[in-house]
Amino acid sequence: MFSDQRSAISFQLATLLLGCTALLSGQTVVNGGRTQVGPWDASGATYTIPAKRGITAQLPTTCIQGAEYFATDATPGQNIYWCSATNTWTQQSTGTSTFLQLGAGAVVRTVTSKLQDLVHVKDFGATGNGITDDSAAFIAALASGAGEVRADDGTYVVNSVITLAKGQKIYFGVGTHTLGGIRFSDSLTDQTGTGKIACAGSGVTTLMLKNHANQDLISQTNFAALTGTNSLYGLFRGEIRGCTINGNKANQTGTSYGIRLYGHGLEMTDVFVQEAYSDGIYTEWGLDSTFATPSLDLEGYFTGIRSAFNNGNGWTFRGPHDSDFVELVLYQNGGWGMQVQTSSTYNGNGHISNINAFLNTLGGVYSNSSLDGSQIMATTASGWGMLIDAGAGSHNFSAAEFSGPVGLEVRAPSQIISGNIVNTTTAGLRLNGGSGNFTLQMFNNTGYQIDFANEVGPSVISANSADAVPGTMFHNTPSQADFVFFDFGGSAGNRYTSLPVQTVHVAGWSPQFPQSNSVMAVINDTTQTGTLSASNLTLSNSAQVGSSAFSSLGSAANGAILYCSNCTQTTACAAGGSGAMAMYVNGAWSCSGGGTGGGGGYTFVNNLTNTAGTVNFTPLDSTVLNAVDDFLPSSDQTSKIGQLGWGVDPIASGCLGYSALSGQANHPGIFYLNSGITPNAGCSMTLSDALSGAEYPLNNLGAGGAWTYWETQAIFETDISNGVANAKYVFGFSDNNSAYHPTGGNEIAVRYDSAGGGCPSNESTTNWVYEVIVGGTKTCYNSGLAVAPSTWYHMRIYSSTQGSIQFQINSAYSGSIAAAPTATLAPQFMNLTALSGTEQNLYVDWWAMKIQGLVR
Repeated sequence: MFSDQRSAISFQLATLLLGCTALLSGQTVVNGGRTQVGPWDASGATYTIPAKRGITAQLPTTCIQGAEYFATDATPGQNIYWCSATNTWTQQSTGTSTFLQLGAGAVVRTVTSKLQDLVHVKDFGATGNGITDDSAAFIAALASGAGEVRADDGTYVVNSVITLAKGQKIYFGVGTHTLGGIRFSDSLTDQTGTGKIACAGSGVTTLMLKNHANQDLISQTNFAALTGTNSLYGLFRGEIRGCTINGNKANQTGTSYGIRLYGHGLEMTDVFVQEAYSDGIYTEWGLDSTFATPSLDLEGYFTGIRSAFNNGNGWTFRGPHDSDFVELVLYQNGGWGMQVQTSSTYNGNGHISNINAFLNTLGGVYSNSSLDGSQIMATTASGWGMLIDAGAGSHNFSAAEFSGPVGLEVRAPSQIISGNIVNTTTAGLRLNGGSGNFTLQMFNNTGYQIDFANEVGPSVISANSADAVPGTMFHNTPSQADFVFFDFGGSAGNRYTSLPVQTVHVAGWSPQFPQSNSVMAVINDTTQTGTLSASNLTLSNSAQVGSSAFSSLGSAANGAILYCSNCTQTTACAAGGSGAMAMYVNGAWSCSGGGTGGGGGYTFVNNLTNTAGTVNFTPLDSTVLNAVDDFLPSSDQTSKIGQLGWGVDPIASGCLGYSALSGQANHPGIFYLNSGITPNAGCSMTLSDALSGAEYPLNNLGAGGAWTYWETQAIFETDISNGVANAKYVFGFSDNNSAYHPTGGNEIAVRYDSAGGGCPSNESTTNWVYEVIVGGTKTCYNSGLAVAPSTWYHMRIYSSTQGSIQFQINSAYSGSIAAAPTATLAPQFMNLTALSGTEQNLYVDWWAMKIQGLVR
């Protein structure tokens, strides 16, 4: 904005001064065939030659403001009459030019009056050559009483301390200006102390303290008399904008701050303070907040502030209280990035949005006051990410991140903080005289995750720790009233902690753990197992898992356990007994075990799931068949494929090749089938004995078999080289291992046929199709999922009711066909090409099957 103003003013000055020169020199002007000789301004003929001319007696009686008349008989130099107001002519005096601003209501002023609106230090002899000491010119310009003094169009050296009058503004242009110091005029008795320091932008204007000044670069006239006094006054609404403040610490030997102010209503925007011998920024104000007049602001407004490479703190903030901070970056300072303090004479507290304090020697942020806000990042290689010291009020932070030897240390109660604690080496969260409500994500912390060094008051802590070092979850003793929820995260080997003599609270349950015991707790994680152990674990008489009467059992999640007060101890829970432990298993309540019951048995969860979500089985159960193949690379003299021994047969004259391939991420074993280039020919891979050629028969999967439930799943990838536009794929079961859709054949499969598979309805040449063939009659279901090349698919086929087959792809796209063959079938993968000259490939990764309820 300042640059635009300077350009506009420079243009106006040039135009007006040129007019004055022309006016005084006397020249001949030619315009429209008329010649006029006289000392008047004609530098811009379109605008400066009067529209009317004649002798003075012919001066019109009416005129419109801004019109001109040239009187040929007037005294030279006074020929021009201006219409200064409607029907009012004003004669121009010798050596005087006038100025009229555009717009309704403007009045005529002299050029001299207009130019005096703005004072420039060069008006008082400043050179701006970066060498000459221009102190005298600055002092004179500021003493002129001008509201604004400009120091642009040059680089200035001002070795003296200059003082702004109350309400005065000084503007520095682009460049590095060397100063002895700038002082605002403040007040010890009222709110009249104010002023402004403005620059062209922190990236282009630097105010540098001169060598050996050993004093503050920017301060105020009565700072020493105000600091520590709890005064209501000082500097009021002082502003600093668009400047880099360089304290030149390498050439100072004594106390010297970049900015040091006492007052309120302070504003700083786009300010970078660097290289101060002491603190980069120091602000202070008293405790009062009882002004009767709302205009007497209490707050400070600080936006876009950076403070770095200072010997002391980046910012010591002791007021004004209730200030607003937006976008602060505080780094590489010798003290704290920001130190927020309160005492009996000053009060530093406020509201923060987006602060980044890093690589500061003592730590990121220190506070013994109160702060709230979001997006606070406080990190350090030494000390604390943030220290909330004793005596502090409440801090309420969201989206925070703390890092350091100690991430966050709390020495005062009633804190509310959520965010991340990362890369700590001593403690992530340390409660050392404090407490609060903490919601934390914790990563890469090698010290204790939570250190209950000296907790005062109860805390609610919800923490998620990834890959913590074993045994570092907690240290020392928490408050007896704490609620701590800890998601241990990471690998199973790290999911434990050694608990000292203390009480661990879990929803009101308070078991005691001796010093030497370890505890593993796994919550809502079906992929892990865990144990709770102690040398002497005792529950009180009132402790119980849960209780209900039979009529109120209802339904529950599998694995739920309750005490049923009136159940019988039978396999299926029933009313009328004296009580039993009830467990919800496979969608039903079981009350076996204990007392005179038949005893319970351990069950294992299979890797395949049925529609209820779990399938439990005992390994020594002849009624269950389980088979899995990962197709890991293997070979022997029988050339069997996979762990179960699959065999490959050609279909028609196809099947160019097949082999085991190197595994890849998430697919450790892959077997590859190449169809060859003959149309409607390819490969069939069937579970069979490679030496004798005998297939493994599965009798009556559709109907009439001895089973209560069966399921098969497979994972394979479509062609990665030639697309799928000419492919044919089959996964499932068939009674013919060398033909595709043989006459009178039987099949249960997920199938894709780019040329069409011949279903009377629900056929598709682009989607996966669920297909059941009984004696050559096809029944199909269009899955709705288009087949894509180079894509892994997870197929599932299962049946819990004889005569009906269910299908899924990628745990979705469910379909059901109410038809089922009674023939003997074998597991099968088929890969064919539909177009001559085009190879199609199929990559099989995993196959599994289970049958329950066999009668052997």
